[in-house]
Amino acid sequence: MLARGTRDDLVRVSRVLVAEDDALLRGLIVDALRDHCDVLEAVDGADALEQTAELWLASKRLPDAYVLDVRMPHLSGIHVMCAIRGCDRHVPIVLTTAHDDLSTRSIALRCGAVLIEKPFDIAALCGAVLEVSRNSLPDITPSRAYQPRGVRIARPVTS
Repeated sequence: MLARGTRDDLVRVSRVLVAEDDALLRGLIVDALRDHCDVLEAVDGADALEQTAELWLASKRLPDAYVLDVRMPHLSGIHVMCAIRGCDRHVPIVLTTAHDDLSTRSIALRCGAVLIEKPFDIAALCGAVLEVSRNSLPDITPSRAYQPRGVRIARPVTS
């Protein structure tokens, strides 16, 4: 997969984190994306943030893109997206949901994410990840970003 580079050139997206609580759907998404990049799998929102933190501690890098289910146990995709936006305002995020509503669409739009309604074509989802990776994303500042109640957006500590 390709993503926006620093000088209008295209660079390879090397790592995508997929967080989906439905094991069968997660497997389909992961298999399709593995043809293009390395994929990290998370079983829920808490697992997604844990893997993101582990990756940051090991390499000082976040995944190059995220695919997040909106409704997951422990932490929703919205909560995960807000935490990620606190660390990286530009990383491509694709949200998936079976419960499309105006509120979810509004939050996704304000946070610079793409929202895809289930059921979806797996190839179309991969195309969406590629598309958001290629395009420049809006500059989402914490004052403009959506922040759910009880979620504190923290920035990673750099040494």
